[in-house]
Amino acid sequence: MNLIYLFSLGDDCAFPEYYKQYGGSITDVAAFSDILAEAGVCGDEATFVGDKGFMSQTNCPLLEDSSLRYIIPLKRGNPYVQGKVPSESLQYAFSFTYHGRSIFASTFAFEDCTVHLFRDTALYDSEMGTLSIKTNRKELNARQVYAIYKQRQAIEQYFKTYGDTMSYDDSCLGSNESFEGWLFLNHLSLMMTVDAIEEICLHGKEKDISFEDLMQLLTKVRANKFADDWHPCKKTRKVISLCESLDINIKEISVPFNGSAT
Repeated sequence: MNLIYLFSLGDDCAFPEYYKQYGGSITDVAAFSDILAEAGVCGDEATFVGDKGFMSQTNCPLLEDSSLRYIIPLKRGNPYVQGKVPSESLQYAFSFTYHGRSIFASTFAFEDCTVHLFRDTALYDSEMGTLSIKTNRKELNARQVYAIYKQRQAIEQYFKTYGDTMSYDDSCLGSNESFEGWLFLNHLSLMMTVDAIEEICLHGKEKDISFEDLMQLLTKVRANKFADDWHPCKKTRKVISLCESLDINIKEISVPFNGSAT
């Protein structure tokens, strides 16, 4: 079984809106069309942002024949830009700044699409540092296309957290009902994870605190039961420092259990 997610994007953040499981024999394009229909999103209201492995001989015709708008990176040496890659940055048509880095770009218009060629000299000062992106959204300029594609990195990070940190990429459940329930609980957890990561970023602590740090330290906030009541345990200095840096008032954290709580 495979899992596909529908994310909303904006201002360098992404939020999981809808998910769908589908069989391994179903193509990504077909699954994406289904999830848009189920979520009530029209094809012209969404843009498919893929990776370099997506634009294969199998997926390309399906994508071209669908009504989906797309932004897809192409493999290096693709026919669209073959022989057109400048040897020097100044030979590109124009440049812009993205997150403090200079990006050089050239645009090539075709009948059914536009291909943008980018060069990030902060990565490599050669053709290895180039990125070509194909899109049928001709109303967007190179800078807009580049920014939309880079937002995919936020989604990649969430999937890394989903699989590596939260260990949700493998299930031993036998029935379809149990598996679907497990996916739904994972979806709720992912929504809370996104909120936690955004809260860290809003406080400007993304370089100091990871979601892994947050999860590990907050699991140490515990309570003991004695005399039929629950009492919070002492917090470590690391836990107190973490809570203070994120404006979490641990004095207001109460234990909502009494009497017969277990």
